[in-house]
Amino acid sequence: MSTLYLTQPDAVLSKKHEAFHIALKQEDGSWKKQPIPAQTLEDIVLLGYPSITGEALGYALELGLPVHYLTQFGKYVGSALPGESRNGQLRLAQFRAHEDPNQRLDIVKTLVKGKVHNQYNLLYRRGQTDNPLKGREKLVLRQQSLEEVRGVEAWRRGNILPAGRRCWGMAGRLRGGFVVLPQIRSMHCLVLAMDYCGLR
Repeated sequence: MSTLYLTQPDAVLSKKHEAFHIALKQEDGSWKKQPIPAQTLEDIVLLGYPSITGEALGYALELGLPVHYLTQFGKYVGSALPGESRNGQLRLAQFRAHEDPNQRLDIVKTLVKGKVHNQYNLLYRRGQTDNPLKGREKLVLRQQSLEEVRGVEAWRRGNILPAGRRCWGMAGRLRGGFVVLPQIRSMHCLVLAMDYCGLR
C-alpha cells in the first residue's frame, strides 16, 4: 500500500470506474491524465490545494482511504476521514503512545533525528560538506525531555535556513517546507508528534 501525494496546485483528482485519475496541466496548456488503481492506496495527501471531485472524495471514503489537506508549505490543515477506519488498532496504539511520556519522547526524538539526518544529507549532496548539522543526530538522542528536544529543533531551524539559502540561492523568508520523515505510518501520528515538537 502507498500514499498518493498530489503536489501540483492545478491538478485534478477524479474517479473513473474502479480507479482514480489524475489530470496534470502541462506547460503547453494541455492535460496529461494518469490512472491510479484505488486498491494500491492507503491514503491521499493534497499538498497546496489541488482539486478533488466529489465523486473521487466519496469513493476514497467508501474504500476507507483518508484524504489529508496540507498547505503549499506542508502545514497540516485537516482531513476527511472515513466513517469506519481501517486502522482502528493503529489509532489506539498511537493514543497509548501519546499517554506514555517515555514513548512520546522517543517518537519526538525519532522525528527530529530524522529531520536532522535528511537535511544534513540534502546539504551534503549540494556541496555543503561542513554544514552546521554535522553530528547533531547524536545530540538529539541525548536529550531527556521534550523541551530539550524542542531546543535542538529550534537550533536546527535557526541554522539550517541560512545554510539552505546559501545552497540554493533562496531569497526572502522561507516559511517552511515539506520534509519526508522516516517511520511515519499515518498522518495522525505525524500531526500528533509535530504538536509535541512544537513544529505546528
